[in-house]
Amino acid sequence: MSLVLGMDTTSRHASIALLRDDQILIEYNFVARDELSATLIPAISFVCRSVGVGVDDVDLFGVGIGPGLFTGVRIGLTTLKGLLFPSPRPVVPVVTLEALAWKLRNSRRLLVPLIDARRREVYMAAYRFDGEKLPREIISPRLIGIDDLADVLAGQDDIRFTGDAPSVYRRELGAMFPGFFSRGRSAFLASEICRIAVVRHERNESISSLDELSPLYLRLPDAEAAQRE
Repeated sequence: MSLVLGMDTTSRHASIALLRDDQILIEYNFVARDELSATLIPAISFVCRSVGVGVDDVDLFGVGIGPGLFTGVRIGLTTLKGLLFPSPRPVVPVVTLEALAWKLRNSRRLLVPLIDARRREVYMAAYRFDGEKLPREIISPRLIGIDDLADVLAGQDDIRFTGDAPSVYRRELGAMFPGFFSRGRSAFLASEICRIAVVRHERNESISSLDELSPLYLRLPDAEAAQRE
């Protein structure tokens, strides 16, 4: 695969990266605000121009599908679908929690990414790297109350937390997991998404139809939830 573009807009820490032959050519990180829908396409164009390529030169796309901010996820997927509509190419949807775990791929501990979902809830999953290119999923992505985390992880040990929620719920985690260990990493995920996309594409796990590209919403958007009440 010659040129891969990875993109993540699932949090305020948005990022775009280009990878070629296992080398990250550029990663552009920025704090996404209310103007994301207006700035994302110019940001993608800027990243491509910076290394002398165009969007049409990209062979494979990786994109974060959530969980995360509803608006960011929606804008990211809508923008990518618009870019690829005239000239479809393979896309690999990447779960945000897996990308967070990828940052700690040299660890042999149980990796538990936690994303703050507000309301004393977190998005979580658990992964373990066993010398494979991709992590093995131990606990599938889900939304839980922070106070329920100990029950979900019952029987697991040698845990390493990552993501933004450990700093938010440090007191709660300390009470549930004495001596708990959290390893912080950059919140920007585009480079990890690039590398995951390459492996999944090699395993024939990319998608070719834009209709198959869907967000991973573990909680209903507030507006939709209100309509159902």
